Amino acid sequence: KKSALIEIESMGKIKLLPIQLTELSDLLLKEDYPITQSITRILYNNFIGLSHPSNLEKFQDNLIKYYSIVNKKLKKDGNAQNTLQSNRNTKASILFILGILNNHIIIEFLKDDLLNSNKFDELLEEGYRWWTLAPIIENHRADLLEFQNKLPLESSRLTLLRIRTEASGWMNEGYHQKSLESRYETRYTEYKK
Repeated sequence: KKSALIEIESMGKIKLLPIQLTELSDLLLKEDYPITQSITRILYNNFIGLSHPSNLEKFQDNLIKYYSIVNKKLKKDGNAQNTLQSNRNTKASILFILGILNNHIIIEFLKDDLLNSNKFDELLEEGYRWWTLAPIIENHRADLLEFQNKLPLESSRLTLLRIRTEASGWMNEGYHQKSLESRYETRYTEYKK
């Protein structure tokens, strides 16, 4: 499996079939961590390449469960230089995909990270600045402002303010809508919840 995944990943923009994307998402919960990181990169590359899974609900469920594994690994490994950037990239790829799919669980992930992190600047490098998350963050603007005002630490409040401001910037520039229209057309709009 590992050599096949390495081969697929090395091809860069190889387009997998929808059923293959769903099957790969199943492996996220069954394989060891280095293999699942490779799977995540393949899924990310396919979403950029306009592919989508055959069973979206199952795909999202697997991705959300895998996100929890990645997030725990980030917290456990701390600043171990050999894994930190790789773990951040994996988390960012998951958030990117969930953003395209307009999955609002991202807001719960953000809140949890803000409550349980002590390195808030690092959250900015873990995917919360993607343009794909901008409409979700904007849709929860009032809720996030209320949450921001209740956060106990100034650094966490400033981090959330920065994330909200960047999301607003993406939306005001129209970049998000232009990107979705030009890159994804109606392909993912049917998945919007």
